[in-house]
Amino acid sequence: MEKLSKKVVSLPVFSVSEGEQIGYVKNLVVDPQKKEIIALVIDQKGWFRENKIIPFNRVNSIGENAITVDKSGTAEKPANLPQILKLLKDPVPLINSKVVTAAGRTLGYVEEFWFNIQGEITRLEISGGLLEGFLKGKAALPAEEIVTIGKNVIIATDGAENQMACGEKQLTNTVKELKQVTAKAWENTVTGSQKIGKAIKNSISKLVEEEEKLSKSNEDKQNPADPIESPNIEEEDTKIKRESNAEPQETNNETKEEETAIALQEVSEDLTRDEENNHEPKKEETDKSSQENTGDLSRDEDKK
Repeated sequence: MEKLSKKVVSLPVFSVSEGEQIGYVKNLVVDPQKKEIIALVIDQKGWFRENKIIPFNRVNSIGENAITVDKSGTAEKPANLPQILKLLKDPVPLINSKVVTAAGRTLGYVEEFWFNIQGEITRLEISGGLLEGFLKGKAALPAEEIVTIGKNVIIATDGAENQMACGEKQLTNTVKELKQVTAKAWENTVTGSQKIGKAIKNSISKLVEEEEKLSKSNEDKQNPADPIESPNIEEEDTKIKRESNAEPQETNNETKEEETAIALQEVSEDLTRDEENNHEPKKEETDKSSQENTGDLSRDEDKK
């Protein structure tokens, strides 16, 4: 069964044989080479009482509410355990350590870690980094993906992000699936941004066109066009009406001209007839005068 480090710290420690409390768990001592917990630091909660150490292999059980050991003598002074004392003096912290892959990709920071009943670290709970902003920013990295636990950074295998599980209960959604979802979300964001940009561009173009039209209208008002170049609509309507009225007048004029021509023709014919009538009497008078002259001549010859 796995245990979470933050739930173990502060648990009380009891001895089974004496039935007394030895103290409380103050800290966990981690061996970075073995990637396991090798001891518990016990706070005895008393004046002038130094912390004691319980090697992890001497722990009987770790329950939800307490930890048990065989006897109180299990807890020793750090000086009696030189290997553990060395790690206490030069500790390698897990909590808040940065996790980076061998390829140089930051996965996040260790927030907590799990271990089994043998004290072996099974996985790290990572927050921030790659998962920042997703699923509350937490994911579990299996211990098999840990290459090195150092003082400044924890190195994971290349591609370890694909083995990370999201959530405290190791949900089935892996970081790889999360990356796919993220990529799709990013694609949708880009598409939406392009649509918004296009709409903004069209709006700006329309505004520019409206501004140009308004500016041109103001210029036309300030500089009215030449009447010759821009004909007046009222004058055109008046002209059309005049032309429309002129057509029946022309028709009347033609009718009057025809009537006048007929009248002139009739007058001419009357004059011609009058001349002919006047010419016939004159001829008769001429003939008569000629006859009289001939008679006078004949009488003169007879007298001779």
